Amino acid sequence: RHDCNIEVVLVDTEAHRALDVFHVTSDGVKLGPGALREVRDALLSACA
Repeated sequence: RHDCNIEVVLVDTEAHRALDVFHVTSDGVKLGPGALREVRDALLSACA
């Protein structure tokens, strides 16, 4: 849908919280603010 790649995933926990970081690119380039917002919104919607 968004034509992105997850290049790196960092997963950690602190106390009782999970901390996840995803490095996402499109054609090898970091996502711009608009594309990042679209992907973030789609992920949050899918998790709801």
